[in-house]
Amino acid sequence: MYRQKTAGVVCVLCLVGSVSGCGWMFPLGPEADDSYLGVNLSDLGPVKVIRVSQDATRTQSTVISLPSDLIQSAPDDAVLILSVADLNVAVDESSSRGKSTDYEFLALITFRFAFSGDPCNSNTKIGPFEISIANGKLNLPFISLPLTTEVRQALANGLVELCTEAWANFNGKIGIGRICIEFGNPPPEPEKVVLCHIPPGNPDKAFTITVAASAVDAHLAHGDYLGPCNGDDPAGDQDPNDVDPTDADGDGVPDSVDQCPNTPADEAADDNGCSCSQRDQDGDGVSDCDDLCPDTPEGTDVDAAGCPIMAADAGPDVTVTEIGMVTLHGAAQWGTEPYTYSWSAPGWEGSNQQDPVVMPAETATYTLTVTDWSFPPQTATDTVTVTVKKADGLRFTVTNLGANGGNSSFAFGINDLGDVVGYYYTSTWQKRAFLHSNGVMTDLGTLGGTEAFARDISNAGKIVGESKNAAGQWRAFIRGKTTAMRDLGALGGTSSVAYAVNESGDVVGYADTGAAYHAFLYTGGTMTSLGTLSYALSGAFDINDTGTIVGVYALSGGARKAFVHDGALVDLGSPLLGESTAWCVNNDGLIAGYSWGGSEYRSFLYANGTVIDLGALDGLPKTYVYALGETGQVVGASTTADGSLSHAFLFAGGEMNDLNDMLEPGHAWDYLTTAYAINSNGQIAGYGQIGGENRAFLLTPMK
Repeated sequence: MYRQKTAGVVCVLCLVGSVSGCGWMFPLGPEADDSYLGVNLSDLGPVKVIRVSQDATRTQSTVISLPSDLIQSAPDDAVLILSVADLNVAVDESSSRGKSTDYEFLALITFRFAFSGDPCNSNTKIGPFEISIANGKLNLPFISLPLTTEVRQALANGLVELCTEAWANFNGKIGIGRICIEFGNPPPEPEKVVLCHIPPGNPDKAFTITVAASAVDAHLAHGDYLGPCNGDDPAGDQDPNDVDPTDADGDGVPDSVDQCPNTPADEAADDNGCSCSQRDQDGDGVSDCDDLCPDTPEGTDVDAAGCPIMAADAGPDVTVTEIGMVTLHGAAQWGTEPYTYSWSAPGWEGSNQQDPVVMPAETATYTLTVTDWSFPPQTATDTVTVTVKKADGLRFTVTNLGANGGNSSFAFGINDLGDVVGYYYTSTWQKRAFLHSNGVMTDLGTLGGTEAFARDISNAGKIVGESKNAAGQWRAFIRGKTTAMRDLGALGGTSSVAYAVNESGDVVGYADTGAAYHAFLYTGGTMTSLGTLSYALSGAFDINDTGTIVGVYALSGGARKAFVHDGALVDLGSPLLGESTAWCVNNDGLIAGYSWGGSEYRSFLYANGTVIDLGALDGLPKTYVYALGETGQVVGASTTADGSLSHAFLFAGGEMNDLNDMLEPGHAWDYLTTAYAINSNGQIAGYGQIGGENRAFLLTPMK
């Protein structure tokens, strides 16, 4: 059984227990007024019991008789209040069994009321208001209702019908005491006097009321007397000089309604009998006397002055399936703006941006430190973890694409439809471009010469590569799946090579200028040189759908450096080792390539100045990246130090994987040599050996 005495204000009509009068609850107006009134309707009978459970319950309506002679004198801006002074809550044993001491029992109560008709179906309601019990403490909210013209007129008729609805997270009972109504506009610190009001012509219907001191004489002149009704007059003689003796702490609030019975003598109390050192209106643990921030949201950490402590927010943890660019999101609350942000992580140089872009090579935790503009400044920290999910259990089926009746075949490009392009050798060892689509390999023809090589195919079916023309010159071409090759020309010389095409039909490669080879962009029917900066030669190897191009520069002596072109040429230098080439770029701007120095060859991912070494397969130390998927997966080849053996690899989930170890059981391949292309569905194209012959393959992830 929980039983708690309280005088906390809860809503418009008040549920109270046996108190000697209706005490003023809060200031209702800025100026002194003698129209304040508190009425204790003590004749309504015993405590009203509501049975509560997890199923909503509804009581029968209750008719309340109001003192209409007093209500008619209420001011126009009066507010009607409901307060609770005596509340009993009983929780059935079955509901409390096994609950911890801090378990919160909760009940929601709604009062529907009507001045005539059925209140249970009325749209005029108060609530729901919440009664909660945790750690033995009962808590109640506050609600008030303006005394509108409609309500005033209805109250003046003297009858109100109530219907109570209740729900709880426990089975039990709620006992609600007698109803008390308060309304009026007393001054902020009014003098209050308890009177027994004698209705004219109805002395047996007396009510205990509380009025402003300035109204006492008028009430006494009409037959009211000082002190409560029902024989509770201290002296029993209705002496107007009697005073209420039950105020133990001397704060001016009778003990019967005093919520804070031990108010310090040197502190002023409010109408509930509480001083500022006894109040904590925002519940932050700092009394109102000391609280410089009295409206702190619930649950916020505060300092000794009751003000929110600055908090940093690094955002929710992130899980990615592949290595790629991840944007961190920093934020702060409270403190003094503007904020400064600082990010750090082991092995990372850090950032002072609010939302930096990172590319973790493996699962990593990033720490955000925020500093505000106060003096001395506040600091706060928070962390976020980026988890790189491993590619465990990934397996592929393998399809032999054949050689179109020739000696061998090699796949170099694939689109999202699974169409594959490359070249095969005829029986006379001539190189011929092919398209493999829907299980059929088709020869793509030439530009009039004897040989051709297809390197890339877009989702729109645009195929690019190079072919010999009738003069025996190698020229870049573009064609559709069913249309003829078109010569893209050169840059003043006689030859050109096309490496990649995007979904807009833009083509990149390199072409002869007559004096050197320059990287080119072919768009809108025109081939344009991308230049060489201070280098002698350049070549472009890939272009994404936003127009970012990557490739390589070469000095006249042969040294090479990677570049990116995104409206202008940018030298990427040499990630990892002394020389490098950027081989591919996806639509997120992630770049893949390989770097070398001495006898070492290493593959890398690059974004925003961050370089990640992809590592190597056991026993195959040299790695060469050839393709980068939209999800961040990378394919290529790893070889022995002397280049005598090559295995195709897949970099996924932050790890190097030998594709030969990821094939379906029972395949007939000797080994997969090199992977040259990967699409958005995870299909991979390249070539390997089967029965001692080189053949183009297509790998498809197994479901």
